[in-house]
Amino acid sequence: MSDAWAFLIIREAFFGTQTFEAFRAALGIPRATLTDRLRKLTQLAIFRQVAPGSSLRKEYRLTKMG
Repeated sequence: MSDAWAFLIIREAFFGTQTFEAFRAALGIPRATLTDRLRKLTQLAIFRQVAPGSSLRKEYRLTKMG
């Protein structure tokens, strides 16, 4: 995946961003675009989804490949 949004999302994750809303706030990216890129990056095993504690919200974490 080689588009600018994917690169920026990966960069933000490298610097500690983990939640959907945090990615959206940091990048000013439209919700639909962010949803699509996170889904694709997860399918490519660059990210993995984690449900911390009893929270219903998922966090996105870089994998070793990421």
